[in-house]
Amino acid sequence: MGYSKAELLARRKPGPKRIYDPIKIAEELLEWVDDEDSLNFVQFCGDRGYLHGLIWRLDKESTEFSEAYEIAKMKLAARRERHLNAETLNYGAYQRYQAMYDPFLRRDETDQKDADAKRQKGIKENEQMNLIQLARLAADGKISQKD
Repeated sequence: MGYSKAELLARRKPGPKRIYDPIKIAEELLEWVDDEDSLNFVQFCGDRGYLHGLIWRLDKESTEFSEAYEIAKMKLAARRERHLNAETLNYGAYQRYQAMYDPFLRRDETDQKDADAKRQKGIKENEQMNLIQLARLAADGKISQKD
């Protein structure tokens, strides 16, 4: 039987806050992504004991890391697509996460969603205008609703 979260927190010994070097981690990331077996960032973090939040924080705080992270994502996108085409990567795993890695796919999907949202907004606005017009015609007695 495991410990409760409260017990684990009580047992945890406070220590000095870890300090991470974003340039060193960027170099690790670029070295790691060149390995053909590298497929996702969970693997990178897990193998090194990094929490996922560290990657997102460094992406916001360090230009050098952010550039390395973007390059790594593009390399992983290309690799994942090759694995999909070779039928060595499950389609569901590819489909769900590919936009996270592929900036071109992500932008295309975002553009499509934006266009669809704009179209939907236009439809709603037209419906509103039609209802307003019908209400005015009814108020003027030009149309009536019959049972």
